[in-house]
Amino acid sequence: MHFAYSLPIRITRVYRIALSIFFFIQGIVFASWASRIPDIKTSLGLSDAALGGLLLALPASALLLLLTVLMSALLRWTLLPRLTSGRWPVYGQIYLRRWLTNQIQESSLSVLHGLYASIYAGTWYRLLGAKVGPGTEISTAMGIVPDMLTLGRDSFIADGVMLGDEEIDRGWMTMRPTVIGNRSFVGNGAYVPDGSVLPDDVLIGVQSRARPMPAWPAARPGSAIRRWRCRRVSRRPVFPST
Repeated sequence: MHFAYSLPIRITRVYRIALSIFFFIQGIVFASWASRIPDIKTSLGLSDAALGGLLLALPASALLLLLTVLMSALLRWTLLPRLTSGRWPVYGQIYLRRWLTNQIQESSLSVLHGLYASIYAGTWYRLLGAKVGPGTEISTAMGIVPDMLTLGRDSFIADGVMLGDEEIDRGWMTMRPTVIGNRSFVGNGAYVPDGSVLPDDVLIGVQSRARPMPAWPAARPGSAIRRWRCRRVSRRPVFPST
């Protein structure tokens, strides 16, 4: 059973007008600041070169963000072709390329931190090879194998989610597809193992580990979200017995 989430036309129109007014006010604020540039230069005692460098720093940050996105995506597709589910030895080229690609993604996080939890995060993951549905928001998810990840539409991935990391066991790397259905929510610090397939309208609790189920019960009428059977991840320190 699918459940559509839509707002009344009247409320949608009010939101659209409010958003237009917000951006109009932002334009007025920026225009008033631009007209004060000569006064700012005089009060701070800036030279023409210093003022030019200050003004250049404003679009330079956006340019650096764009170049980092394009360079990371280019290195990802250059070093590592599209992966399929399977097993590879940890001393082979596929594992080394996968490790290097993961390092590139983690290194770019410091520059692209403002990109996460925004409407552009889905585009970033699509460039890396993930399948992300429209309306899906992704925060700082970790352990992602983009080629193995499929996110449905209108879903939300919260902060610190371990989402479908590859499995390393006895010298072999195993990767399986991870699928999150439509309109699903994965809470902060949750763990979704690789190979998990979550149906639509699923809620994974905060700091929980998704556990596979042999069969999914049918959704009750009027229930928009089905709760995933999960195990609480213990945060208590474990001491050796004496």
